[in-house]
Amino acid sequence: MSLRGSLLRNFGAGLLLCLTVWGVASSPFARVWFPLGVGFYFFALWRSPLLWLFVIPALLPVLDLSPWSGRFFFGAFDFVVWGTWAVLLLKPSGPEFPRSRLPAPALWLAGLLAASFLISAFVGLLPLQPLDTNAFSNYYSRYNSLRVFKGVFYAWGFFPFLRSGLDSRARFERYFLPGIIAGLCGVGVVALWERQIFTGLFNFSIDFRITSTFYGMHIGGAYLEAYLAVVLPFVAGCFCLLKGIRWYWVGIVALGLGLYTELMTFSRIGYFSFGVSAVILFSALLYIYSKKAKVVFASCWVLFLVILLAVPVLRGNYIQDRFAKSVQDAEVRFSHWKGALNMMDENWGARLFGMGLGSYPRTYFQTHSGKIGPSSYSYVKENNNTFLRLSSGDPLYLGQKVSLQPFQNYTLKLDLRSQNEMAILNIPVCEKSLLHSFDCRWLKQKVGNTDGQWRTFGQTFTSGTMGEGNSLFQGAPVELAFYNGIKDTNVDIDNVYLIDEAGTDLLQNGDFSRGNDFWFFTIDNHLPWHIFNLWIHLIFESGWIGFLLFNCFVGYTIFHLVKGILRKDPLAAILLASIGGFLIVGIIGSLFDSPRISLLFFFISFVSLLTPTAGVDRGYGVTTLVDS
Repeated sequence: MSLRGSLLRNFGAGLLLCLTVWGVASSPFARVWFPLGVGFYFFALWRSPLLWLFVIPALLPVLDLSPWSGRFFFGAFDFVVWGTWAVLLLKPSGPEFPRSRLPAPALWLAGLLAASFLISAFVGLLPLQPLDTNAFSNYYSRYNSLRVFKGVFYAWGFFPFLRSGLDSRARFERYFLPGIIAGLCGVGVVALWERQIFTGLFNFSIDFRITSTFYGMHIGGAYLEAYLAVVLPFVAGCFCLLKGIRWYWVGIVALGLGLYTELMTFSRIGYFSFGVSAVILFSALLYIYSKKAKVVFASCWVLFLVILLAVPVLRGNYIQDRFAKSVQDAEVRFSHWKGALNMMDENWGARLFGMGLGSYPRTYFQTHSGKIGPSSYSYVKENNNTFLRLSSGDPLYLGQKVSLQPFQNYTLKLDLRSQNEMAILNIPVCEKSLLHSFDCRWLKQKVGNTDGQWRTFGQTFTSGTMGEGNSLFQGAPVELAFYNGIKDTNVDIDNVYLIDEAGTDLLQNGDFSRGNDFWFFTIDNHLPWHIFNLWIHLIFESGWIGFLLFNCFVGYTIFHLVKGILRKDPLAAILLASIGGFLIVGIIGSLFDSPRISLLFFFISFVSLLTPTAGVDRGYGVTTLVDS
């Protein structure tokens, strides 16, 4: 590498390292164990630069602290990504960014698609709004464009390291595949905990859908289903790629956890996606392996496990009710898709490059003409004092996790202000999963017209059994939230205290001086936040150019994988099933509005196009990538 290149590389690494240290140090939550864990990982990565191939796929689905930190634009996983790049750039033996071995058509298509996303990101970002407390605290912000774009940006940022790291099938099997399996198991364990703590593992009739670690679903979405669609086919790698009886047991555990998690989503498209992926995978494996009996035997075991888990779930009242409403829900979807396209500007810029990445929630909020529009919240600064302004509309709950003890008395104190005589602030205190509430204390505070003056209000309540949890896991999470349900009113909130019997305030950032820190919102109506179709989402936010380039890129990737299957490569079968499952979920999910899901998709796409092809040995004792 030239001196100039080395200086640029070191400068970039230094800048990334500074951003990482700043991000970790400023994180409002887990201020001890998170920096220690990140520091240990970076030290281990310095000693073993290939470790990231395991860690990034493993942490991608599970490392999200946003419900506790309140930061959902840039958070814990982002800092790990930045630090990983910094270490790999600084490591003397790190990659020298060799010429990509992507097939030339794939390289052009991927590059053009990334360029179209970049243009659409600027369309959504401009004109710039002030970098104030509201810039990174809600999805109506123009900076939401950066949040959405970072998934594609991260995928390309990892590409040089992916290209040099996955130069052999051995490395894929040693690092990347176990990382995928570890992430799936982590998601499955959290799903088990979520079910047990709120409903029990075998209650299949109650209206409760898990989100596991995908806290981006606080505004709805099919992110968990998309993740499972992508990673479940990789469990087959434990049986046909990895050697040793221990991997058979790992595969059985991972498959059981993954299937249970899939079933507990109660997602009709998730079930259909799993079926399509299974058909693709087992059909391809039957073609690949000469000993068909082994594949048939494994298929029978998988089918047995699916039936064992699925039959009780499918007989439950909740999923039966969902299946019964399929036609009605489809009509709602069609109407919603048509409405989304009608919201687009009628000019060539919007047609070619869309309304901009991350623009749909903002556009819906600004143009919706229905009876009830979406709610909003903002942080207002007045005389050097920052407070929360909560507007009415579709239910939006801005809340904070609190550590309540059962059968204790608590006092809530807060300052309120409004200009409307009808203003009432609802304050639910509930055991809370991401989207469902249990055992609530629904406090109401009449505010009225305070003539522009702050007034202090207070209430006392008893926790009862709240926070007690079930017998296996104690202490269900509890959340205090604010909700303004009175039409055409605003309520200003400041100086919130939740005081226990010992006189301790349990809330963090109750004066909102740090904006959204520790506060996290959820909603009931998901339609204002998603288009709920991947292709219509692409047309809306990226235009027809992004739509066409995406389809060409996916089409070429599928063509490349089919060629791998014809060469009897089982990894190509796994990857094709993975991408196929993702596309099925995309029928009802605008998946690229989640940066973690878009990163995962392009990660898997790059791996598919850089597939270490079985049966090719270039003299290193391991199978290596095939130049195309």
